[in-house]
Amino acid sequence: MDTSFSKRGYSGEVLFTEEFGLSIDIDNLCKKYNISTIENSYFNNLYKLNSNLIRIKEREEEVRNLYVALTRAEKVLYLVSPEGIELNKEEAMGNNVSKALFEEGDFEKILNVVLNDYSEDNYQYTSEHGASFEQYIPEVSGEIVGSGDENNYEDYLKEFYSEFSNKALKGEQIIEGAKSKNKFFPAKTSYSALKKINKQDEFIKNKEDKKGYLELSNLAKSTSTSKAILRGNVVHKLFERIINDIRKNKEINDIDNYLESLVKKDSILINIKEQRILTEEEYNLINNSDDKLKIYNFINNELIETVRTAKNCETEVAFTISKQAQQLYKESISEKEVILQGVVDLLVILNEKEYMIIDYKTDNVSVGAGESILIERHKEQLRIYKEAVEQYYCVENVQTYIYSYTLSKLIKVEC
Repeated sequence: MDTSFSKRGYSGEVLFTEEFGLSIDIDNLCKKYNISTIENSYFNNLYKLNSNLIRIKEREEEVRNLYVALTRAEKVLYLVSPEGIELNKEEAMGNNVSKALFEEGDFEKILNVVLNDYSEDNYQYTSEHGASFEQYIPEVSGEIVGSGDENNYEDYLKEFYSEFSNKALKGEQIIEGAKSKNKFFPAKTSYSALKKINKQDEFIKNKEDKKGYLELSNLAKSTSTSKAILRGNVVHKLFERIINDIRKNKEINDIDNYLESLVKKDSILINIKEQRILTEEEYNLINNSDDKLKIYNFINNELIETVRTAKNCETEVAFTISKQAQQLYKESISEKEVILQGVVDLLVILNEKEYMIIDYKTDNVSVGAGESILIERHKEQLRIYKEAVEQYYCVENVQTYIYSYTLSKLIKVEC
């Protein structure tokens, strides 16, 4: 907690930021290489702006890391430091929190300022909604530019500090409209990563709609999301095993006994021999009446009979397909080839000409509108999967389906 932050910003010979571009430490270079002094006020101004901007961005990242660290605790949080972090510390009384975030040297000093007026009345918020904010504009020390310079960098820097100070409240970029002329996209990606990239603008808009608030209650939401992801992984693993057992003509009549037979034991040899795939934690996650009913519904779904009689079935089929960047990324106009990787949960080969793609989904949707939501949400993914199967297996009749774990239903998706 007492690790000192750098207050100098970067001081290399060359600095670069997206906002101000490339800048050079002319004075240092002139001294280093014995070059006669040149008119360098413009270069010095630009260099100082970049140096300050980088320092501010680094500080922002430090504060973000502090926020993450403080909000990981579920029950108790211990703050440990050499000098001590205290409630209502006398030395911190009356200090401005925004000023502390900008100018204090380490987390210890920042937290002492945050807690200097601690009481139930002042800290009654579970989120930033309703909390009060103060705008702090630091003083810019020293002459940044000469009085004759037509560019008023001093005013600009003060304005920049002001915008940064109020950034969380307003949910805006530090410098509005600062965008890259050329966007770069990965040359190798997966569908899930592709989806995130293409929804980035929507994500940014949602953040703006929330005015940049950081919900302190997000921890419970995060824990719930983690459990949902884990359950999804368990369901995929379990369904893969069920399909393979069905193909071996194994009868699954007792769900309880079947699931218990898949739980790993202490012996690695037994786990390998009996093909036990579930950890104790994974088993406990689905060892309840609701999940057991859904697993029962899957085993008794019409899909299972199709699996029994199909010419062949393949689970977890990995594929790689090459597409132009502009075909995958919404904001790209490039014709460069991008490698897209994916995994088909279940590929059913009915005969030499007919194939079925089944993608398992554990999305928590309602019975009424759930089917249409799933189709809309995953249609593009299945279209890409269909194209990959058509190319690799040289077939034209490929049907695409979603099996909804929540709805216990096989849903056809027209791509």
